[in-house]
Amino acid sequence: MDTPNNIVCTNAAKPAFSEALSDRTVEEIKALESLKPESLEPDELRRLIRMLETQNAALRQTQAELIAERERYFNFYNLAPLGYVSVNRQGLILKANPCMADLLGISQNDLMDQPITRFIHSKSMDSYERYRKRLFETHEPQTFELLMVRMDETGFGARLSMFTAQDARGALICRMAVIDITARRFQEEQDQLTAQLIALINHPEEFRRNISQLAASLHEWSDCEAIGIRLKDGDDYPYYETRGFPPEFVRLENNLCSYGPDGAIRRDAEGRPMLDCMCGNVLSGRFDPAKSFFTINGSFCANTTTRLLATTTEADRHARTRNRCNGSGYESVALIPIRTDTQVFGLIQLNDHRPNRFSSNMITHFEKMADRLAIAMSRHQAEKELLESKAALEERVRNAVNELRQKDQALIQQSRMAAMGEMIGNIAHQWRQPLNTLGLIVANIQDAYQFNELNAEYMDHAVADCHRLIQKMSSTISDFFHFFRPEKAVSVFSARRQVEMAISLVQASFAHHNIAIHFETVKDAQLLGFSNEYSQALLNLLSNARDAILAQKCGAGRVDICIETTDRMGCVVVRDNGGGIPKEILDKIFDPYFTTRPQGTGIGLYMSKMIVERNMNGVITARNVAGGAEFAVCVPLANDQAIMQC
Repeated sequence: MDTPNNIVCTNAAKPAFSEALSDRTVEEIKALESLKPESLEPDELRRLIRMLETQNAALRQTQAELIAERERYFNFYNLAPLGYVSVNRQGLILKANPCMADLLGISQNDLMDQPITRFIHSKSMDSYERYRKRLFETHEPQTFELLMVRMDETGFGARLSMFTAQDARGALICRMAVIDITARRFQEEQDQLTAQLIALINHPEEFRRNISQLAASLHEWSDCEAIGIRLKDGDDYPYYETRGFPPEFVRLENNLCSYGPDGAIRRDAEGRPMLDCMCGNVLSGRFDPAKSFFTINGSFCANTTTRLLATTTEADRHARTRNRCNGSGYESVALIPIRTDTQVFGLIQLNDHRPNRFSSNMITHFEKMADRLAIAMSRHQAEKELLESKAALEERVRNAVNELRQKDQALIQQSRMAAMGEMIGNIAHQWRQPLNTLGLIVANIQDAYQFNELNAEYMDHAVADCHRLIQKMSSTISDFFHFFRPEKAVSVFSARRQVEMAISLVQASFAHHNIAIHFETVKDAQLLGFSNEYSQALLNLLSNARDAILAQKCGAGRVDICIETTDRMGCVVVRDNGGGIPKEILDKIFDPYFTTRPQGTGIGLYMSKMIVERNMNGVITARNVAGGAEFAVCVPLANDQAIMQC
């Protein structure tokens, strides 16, 4: 009797097949294979048919399991939160998952056979070729960062991990895992901008040079052909600094004020100068956020000025536009106001002949930069006014101090956002290894499938490993969410629990910098206050300790934490080996805006002191100890019996 044609024997089917024939020896099976049905007795023939039917059923079940496992593999590959792509030795794309296609702004089908270098920015091409060559020479995985470009020519930062593999024919290929790091790059750029703005504030006499450097930085970061910064001068807003614009364009567009037949500046009913063109709209606050080319914060963005002019009217655009940007061939134009709640200082202008240069995330990013610049310019203007009028110096200083005090709540929010940025960095540290491991697991599954090594046991182990890694990543997000959940009521909380939460959020970052955290967990104390704010204060201390250790370059860093109680107060003590605090500034470290770091804001310790002393009736102290500094955060105990030996 012949074996049915629909039975396919594979390596994965062998366990089930063997189980079905477990009561047969090899010799018996060979003997059965040599038998002819017509030579068998009816009972023997029926027994043989039953055995073959059992084999067929087992094989069909195994085949169904293989199909199911293959679908699970494809789901993992297709739903992965990072891009995967396979490239041959000639640099042509062989395979890519949906995430990779989304990153590059192209369909999966159209991505096939495209050269990967089509999506590498020219600035990063040399770096990419260097790592690619090293990969094929050493066969060691390569991980690096570079700039990539989408099909619409917009760029984005990427982290690329490359490793070698073999295709089904045994040819050497390159597999890549790609992560979009644009958000992280934005944060780094904002940190650099903050450092420049602090320099601008602290050195007002070098205002022109600092603005010039800022324009150069924005020009590079934006990857736009031209950038200009307009600043208020009398009634007008001429260009203060430009990069990439032709001189004739700057000359013709320098002034925005509209003039009447008598040569005088036109003014509105309230006496304000009337400013022309779209720049005038942004500076005057004439905008409609319902229009697609305005943002809710009053910025203007057009990725195709030709289409905008063809599909809108002067009324839609809220002003008579000169159309000089479009007439000069600039298709992508963005105008970002530099202003505070009470004052307009100017705007940032970005132009490019290429269309589709701006995404909503980029505009939001530049709006944040402009807000920080406005704060810096507000401070600069205050300093300038104080220098120009010595007679009113004392009064103006008092006014400035009062204004800064009124902005305490805004500073607290800024500090919380800075802490959120710190948390995002910590999450990145904790996610990087699991993501890389997930990528390797997926690649191993593919290899196992190609080499017929993919069976149920292998897949179960792989799926279990993936679930474990995903659970770990999910736990990180949960910790992050609970940390930033606002609290409205005083509650009793465990000091040890809040210390452990703060440590968990920075542990990966500390490990990355070879800094050990030692927490003495013998004691716990039940405290009364706001647990999340308390953890935030601890987190500020841990971040400062890390920065001090890194600044000292003292090799293996160490932070010791313990819980103590005294005078009905529960204290968390944090010690580091970061070299300590200079004696001359020890009594200033809790002052607002005081910082010794180039990129510091001077509000971290000030905010921690406000949290502990103003909101929780506690006290925070600092002193130098052998090799470093010691901070003690003390708040009232919930009750006299709150101390527990664990």
